[in-house]
Amino acid sequence: MTVTGDRAVPAHAKVNLWLHVTGRLASGYHSLDSLHVRTSLADRLWFTPAASTALEVTGRFSAALKDMDGPRNLVMRAVAAVTPTQAFRIILEKNIPVASGLGGGSADAAATLRTVSGMSDDLPAIAATLGADVPSCLHDGAVMTAGIGDVVTPVEPFPACALVLVNPGTRLSTARVFAGFEEPLSAPRPLIRPPEDFDDLIRELEIRRNDLEPAACRVDPGIRDVLAALRATPGIALARMTGTGATCFGLAGTSQLADRAATLLRRRHPGWWIEATTTLTQTRERP
Repeated sequence: MTVTGDRAVPAHAKVNLWLHVTGRLASGYHSLDSLHVRTSLADRLWFTPAASTALEVTGRFSAALKDMDGPRNLVMRAVAAVTPTQAFRIILEKNIPVASGLGGGSADAAATLRTVSGMSDDLPAIAATLGADVPSCLHDGAVMTAGIGDVVTPVEPFPACALVLVNPGTRLSTARVFAGFEEPLSAPRPLIRPPEDFDDLIRELEIRRNDLEPAACRVDPGIRDVLAALRATPGIALARMTGTGATCFGLAGTSQLADRAATLLRRRHPGWWIEATTTLTQTRERP
């Protein structure tokens, strides 16, 4: 595929609206049942053909990747996986907090795969070799995931909603959170049908949860403070942790409600990272 450097490629953050741990596998992984959405919050990448592949990381959260701009970086691994004979100069603008439960690295890898490869039929299998969240990040809309995250089912249509993302400034290791998981396993609870509207979505979420939230809170008790602050904020219909944390989200029915909630939270907690955003694909408008 011909790639030029004058157009930014977005890599959208994901939010797990629920995450159930359904089994422990002999491989050391856990089987999961989750629904996640992509948001308008995104890293941005530029690709320019070059003599050799090199990655430059910029943006607010670039310092967190200062030792990860070489072959271990998921973007570099994605390029090597699909175009071993092509080389690119890549600029990654890091706007998604690192190790935050928002799938930034996986989104970067998925965006890279879609941009530099013409092998669309093979991309899910290639994505699975890069990480459990990468296959689902090939999809821009809402998806249910099973297995270790590699079994992906799109959910269409999906109601529009806005979110407030809050991180207390903590980077959490996925392995550490899973290692501290002590709660009973959950049965899978996939959606029978897409939610009809925002209120229907909230009803579906209220009977589900993030099973990793207690383990993450034991590692970082500050997550409890974030959740309490979100739940006490006007306009927030439901608050939960995403992924393995430490980022939490509050769901709001409109962008205006999310913006107001984010403004109020910034005043009360100036040391936290707080971002109002929306779901990426809004195929149904709320009345």
